[in-house]
Amino acid sequence: MFITSNLINLDDKDRILTISNLSWEEYLKISDNNQTSAKVSYLNGEIKLVSPSLNHKKIKEFITYLIETYCDLKDIDFYHIGSTTLSSQEKKVGKEPDCSYCFGKDKSIPDLAVEVVFSSRNP
Repeated sequence: MFITSNLINLDDKDRILTISNLSWEEYLKISDNNQTSAKVSYLNGEIKLVSPSLNHKKIKEFITYLIETYCDLKDIDFYHIGSTTLSSQEKKVGKEPDCSYCFGKDKSIPDLAVEVVFSSRNP
């Protein structure tokens, strides 16, 4: 198992912990037992645990506001699913988007998943 960490300047960046060479079953155990605010993703044997920064959360809230305002203005029925876990055992991929939506009616798989990628407030 290899672990890398990106815990630089907590105010500016998301905190990211990467764990490599893990099986799908190990991902499921970590994901199912996650009792933190960290978002868990899995792809090609690599798990990433991301603890969003304050700026990340602000951006997510602004995008959520834009989507919901647009839907209200266009009279589009929507269901805010939140950051539900989306995974496929067949493809061996799992992700927790920042927020997701179903349009028209509630569904098991959202129509739109939003993932904020934020690393720094300075270019």
